[in-house]
Amino acid sequence: YHAFMLARLVRRTTPMPHLVSTVHTSHDGGWLRSVSYRATDRLTDVSTCVSREAAQVFVASRAAGAERVVAIHNGVATDRFSRASADAGIRERLSIDPDCTLFLAAGRLHRVKDYPNLFQALARLRGKLRFELLIAGDGPLRGELEDLVDGLELSSQVRFLGIREDIPALMAAADGFGLPSGRKRQPWKRCA
Repeated sequence: YHAFMLARLVRRTTPMPHLVSTVHTSHDGGWLRSVSYRATDRLTDVSTCVSREAAQVFVASRAAGAERVVAIHNGVATDRFSRASADAGIRERLSIDPDCTLFLAAGRLHRVKDYPNLFQALARLRGKLRFELLIAGDGPLRGELEDLVDGLELSSQVRFLGIREDIPALMAAADGFGLPSGRKRQPWKRCA
């Protein structure tokens, strides 16, 4: 937000052939951001959003004119994440039972990622499925999230790995991926 808002304002005094702004979420701040988007919309050539939903929200809030908003999904090199490309020993090195369903979540440990929602869903699986969740990432809420995992009695099934550089291998080794971000209306502490 800050970088492209600055670029929009600088464009008034600095020649730029084209200016593209990018929105990464459907909940990109409150009313003040929406007003600043609206006020500077004419200074950008196009605004891209990472999903159709984000584009629709952006246009509905009048943060941009529909004629200049385009949804461009993030590209993924799927061959890097296939089972065939997985490091065969990653489950063994992490001491994960081969018969266990392995879930992975990757991202910063921040409120907007809404890990408590994922933990609540996993708590409902207890006794129905043998699983483990690996969390690759770190952030300011790690201690609070670890306490929440303890409170939900998931400590033996949720493992915080910290920052990792082998995400494609972890994803290929996992049976499922959890990305619980985007919840806005309910404060996540209610999950505790």
